[in-house]
Amino acid sequence: MNNSHMKIVIIGAGGQDGRILTELAKDSGHEVIGVTRNSLKLSASTVPLNRNLQNSKDMSELLNEMAPEAVFNVAAIHAPSSQMASLGMERHQEMLETHVFLTKNILNWQKYNLKSKSIIALSSQMYTSDKEVKSIDLNSPVNPSSVYGDTKALAWNEIRKYRKSFGVSASAAILFNHSSKYSRPDFLFIELANQILEFMRGQRESIIIRNANSRIDICDAFEICRGMLSILDVEPASDYIFSSGMLAVISDVINDCFIHLNFDKVPAIHSSSPSETNFGMIGDFSLTKKILGWEPKKSPGALLADIVVSLSKNGG
Repeated sequence: MNNSHMKIVIIGAGGQDGRILTELAKDSGHEVIGVTRNSLKLSASTVPLNRNLQNSKDMSELLNEMAPEAVFNVAAIHAPSSQMASLGMERHQEMLETHVFLTKNILNWQKYNLKSKSIIALSSQMYTSDKEVKSIDLNSPVNPSSVYGDTKALAWNEIRKYRKSFGVSASAAILFNHSSKYSRPDFLFIELANQILEFMRGQRESIIIRNANSRIDICDAFEICRGMLSILDVEPASDYIFSSGMLAVISDVINDCFIHLNFDKVPAIHSSSPSETNFGMIGDFSLTKKILGWEPKKSPGALLADIVVSLSKNGG
């Protein structure tokens, strides 16, 4: 299999990671078919997708028609962290269908197409930080505190089961927080970037965040997606953690952002919920670096500055 020129299906192509994977894969010379909830995008044309991918038969029919050499599943039902508990209650079944059933249907198709590969996006929300900072590696026990994390953990069980029992070439990509210009407008770095733009334009005097002292392991979504694409070049299939490997304090990220923007005036930063405790989790990407040669390059402050510049250019 020539991994430099593959036929790739990206499920969840309309979201941040799907959009970036599509761009990067096409730039690398791959043929890409992007699948979203509402449509099937094939090259420049768009046709209705009248299939339920949570149904094994429909998924098999779709993939048989496309005959991909690799499938990326980055479809997800998610929201900002403050809303995840309520979202899990409201959309429990949809999360189960999207994260677990859909993944299992891809793996089941692979069972009969063993030359294919799959990369399934999972989440750091499969773990929970309690009263201390945790470093997460592939041997860390999962302990999700949300429906989202629980369904991602169930998907991981399926990946390992199919890989061991049927020889399926499937890899889990455990993604810690990551952001880009394509993030949803209600996600942290986009919200911060919009406030920073308003401050730079003289439209506000301060930045307001739930807890400016919160710590987060976050990196560039473009870097993570490049790492996910590089999994295609590696045998045998394995699982990988993609993270910054460090905890950044949000207030420090904001201040560093202004340094990267070469903007002298710095805003006051206020917390709307300063009493919230955040111990944070760090992803251990050492095995990912060893096998894939991947490591994050861009600091959180530089990433936030890039998003600010991008929003500014696009009329944000």
